Amino acid sequence: MLARRIPVRLTGQLDLLVFPCKDGEPKCKVIETYINDYINGIGGYDKLELYTEEELEVIDQEQVDDLMETLEWFKRLFE
Repeated sequence: MLARRIPVRLTGQLDLLVFPCKDGEPKCKVIETYINDYINGIGGYDKLELYTEEELEVIDQEQVDDLMETLEWFKRLFE
């Protein structure tokens, strides 16, 4: 079984996942087709926004902070 590096859109970002995939396996074709369509849809590989691991951690933390702030707002609303 081979492992492929497949970019997958997660929470609005492109990330790389490594998962076992046999050549010609349907799930791989679906993911590859989605990725190629996404890349073509944004205008090509040069339009991809690439982030370092540190940048992704900052983005993730900002999203968590926003979510926690929203939850606190709802908590105060229903107290």
